Amino acid sequence: MVRRLLKDDFVKNNIVFFIGTISVAFLNYLYHPIIGRLMRVEDFGEVQAFLSFSLIVGVFTGFFRNVIITAVANIKEERDKEVVAMLNKASLLLAFFVSFILVAFGNYFLSFFNFSSYYYFIAFAILIMAGAVGSNNQALIQGKHEFKLLSFLGIVTSLVKLLASIAFILLGWAVFGAIGAIILSTLVSTFISLNYVRKNYPLGSSFKVKIDRRIRKELWYAVLFLAVSFSVTFLYSNDVIMMKKYFSAEMAGLYSGMAIVGRVIFFLVSSIPGVLLPAVRIHDDKGENRKILLKAIFFTGILAGGALLVFSMFPGFISKLLMGEKYQSYAHLIPQISSYLTLVSFANLFFYYLLALRRNYIIIPAVVGPLTVSVLCFITHNRVETVVNNFLIGSLVTFVLLLFPIIKELLKKPWKKTDLSQS
Repeated sequence: MVRRLLKDDFVKNNIVFFIGTISVAFLNYLYHPIIGRLMRVEDFGEVQAFLSFSLIVGVFTGFFRNVIITAVANIKEERDKEVVAMLNKASLLLAFFVSFILVAFGNYFLSFFNFSSYYYFIAFAILIMAGAVGSNNQALIQGKHEFKLLSFLGIVTSLVKLLASIAFILLGWAVFGAIGAIILSTLVSTFISLNYVRKNYPLGSSFKVKIDRRIRKELWYAVLFLAVSFSVTFLYSNDVIMMKKYFSAEMAGLYSGMAIVGRVIFFLVSSIPGVLLPAVRIHDDKGENRKILLKAIFFTGILAGGALLVFSMFPGFISKLLMGEKYQSYAHLIPQISSYLTLVSFANLFFYYLLALRRNYIIIPAVVGPLTVSVLCFITHNRVETVVNNFLIGSLVTFVLLLFPIIKELLKKPWKKTDLSQS
């Protein structure tokens, strides 16, 4: 049975990507406890808020990555490559527009989100542009199932970020040192992936974007990805921004340490949807999609469920192990944070599966989940525990709304070409 599993393409790709993702996750999580120990709690909270904000803003350009992945995976003839090229160019133009908005309205965002420096928004703009180029290149690599290279890029990025952060903080640059390391690592990853793609999958250098019927079809798919990407990113990362907005810098910093612990669960299984996306086919006459979905649910359940059990039983020990003694006062929040991030992990998997099948229904949970959290936080945010519960409720709502179509997909019988001819 083990040999048969290892021969399965989905399982093999998952193992490669999982090992790479685990390595990246390890380096990324090493980054957080290290800088958490090197920096003041208030400064650590500032860096975490910067990362969360950059993740959410990056959604508005990074969602093209998933569209490009599926477009590459479904290339059947030469003209299909034009769709990929146009999507790449459209995403870069959008990245430029978002970067301009961030720089132009930085002072407004500064006061609304309680950041301490306008220069953060210049850093955001640089990350958006460099990240868009790197993300599109990595999408091409992932769509071609080159998971070894993709894992290598992730490891290089995380390693550069970790080592540069340590060096810059020790030099006394504090928050700007940590942010500078993030920018440096993004530029390095973008440079490597750009050179590889130019040599192996040239897409041309023109910035003229021609919108035809095929592009419009993919752009609607991009809208679906935007909704899903924003929803998932909001649910797993916006808690830190909410804490920064409603509470003191010290409280936000202490909570950020626990949020980092809980996110271990999300990133532990984040490779699974990434492998599932290019593996699922819209026209499936052999029932392979259902098998892939069941495998993905099984792996997610084992990994996320196991981590949730350990985190819930030993929150104090896990908190001290990962973040150190000074964050212990918020260790009691780990079970709640871990619970909602487990729900987000499953929701992310379900989103990706339904996206691969291009089900428009996903717009509903993608909007309702973040909206639920936002309304609850607007109504009540007097305590840190209350805000965490708001995210738990929003994640549960999203999960339940996605569970119904997933059950329907699992119960569905595969269609056959003969069925079409007889109808």
